[in-house]
Amino acid sequence: MTVKYEYYTILVVDIEGFGRRRNPVQSWLRERLRRILEAAFETSGVDHRAGPPPVDRGDGVFWLLPGTVPKEDVTGLFVDQLRQQLRAHARTSSAEGALRLRLSLHGGEVGADEQGWVGADLNTACRIVDHQPLRDALAASEGAELVVAVSDEWHRKVISHDHPGIDATEYRPVRFDAKEIQNETIWIRVPGHPAPVLAPERAPDNVPGAHGGSGAARDDRRAAATAPPSPFIQHNSGIGQLYGDIHDGGIGVAQGTVHQTFGAPAAPDGAGNAELRRELDELRGLLKDALARRDIDAGTYQDASRELDTAEEYADAEDEESRGVLVRALVKLGALVTGIGAIAEPVRNLINTLRGA
Repeated sequence: MTVKYEYYTILVVDIEGFGRRRNPVQSWLRERLRRILEAAFETSGVDHRAGPPPVDRGDGVFWLLPGTVPKEDVTGLFVDQLRQQLRAHARTSSAEGALRLRLSLHGGEVGADEQGWVGADLNTACRIVDHQPLRDALAASEGAELVVAVSDEWHRKVISHDHPGIDATEYRPVRFDAKEIQNETIWIRVPGHPAPVLAPERAPDNVPGAHGGSGAARDDRRAAATAPPSPFIQHNSGIGQLYGDIHDGGIGVAQGTVHQTFGAPAAPDGAGNAELRRELDELRGLLKDALARRDIDAGTYQDASRELDTAEEYADAEDEESRGVLVRALVKLGALVTGIGAIAEPVRNLINTLRGA
């Protein structure tokens, strides 16, 4: 049988401490995990039915999503919704029924033979979710619902571009050695918690600035590895991915960040900011009403209020980086109020307006 390989987004999930539970609890947790994952897919709008059905791993599951599913939605919206589903589970669960997860995201070629799915990239995703630094990061984060790890390739293609709802500063690199894989890098995040502190010996060799060097050269490499992406410039009719500094009236290319400015950025719109603040005020009122009706609990109300505080803090900002912070806060707010149409729909509409959709 000739195996045909296709590109998939590979999502692998494991339950923390699964083997310590009694058999009936293990069975119950497996059922709860499947329901929680499906709910997170549904509420985030990620089409998990576009690909093959999930595959059981005993203490977890892996899912293959076709390349047509946006990676930024899996990384941002899906992970946010998964965290909210896990929080809801924790509110009604005993200690024995606690459900904390390790999640890995990778992409690559996967095929199917008579025994099941096969491929080096699938092996890599499974190795990532079992990597000890993930276990350590989750164990050290009291109250965390999950830890997320992405491959270096995923980080380059998705995380580093700072899509709305994705904050690259929340990820930390760690060296990845696992059987046939040596001296690679993965990136770890604990949603809702400070970026994990990684042991020095775990730092990867292949991330600029992670090891060695001295003086200005080392500082430059470190800055290059951690600097956020450049802001998007409006009226850009660019010609593709460029490296250097490009300015109207002549082209001078040097190693550094791209600034491609064919036309002036849009002028600040004070009236638009006033309208935005009005809509944020209305959302706060809707939140209070939902709390009074007991549509949300006090903890969700406090979390949602914090995201609104962040949105209001950046409501008058005009630069793209600050606008990204604003949109991310609203995306997180939307994840908290999913299912409450009176709030969720206005939040979605506002996000679409800010994104220009």
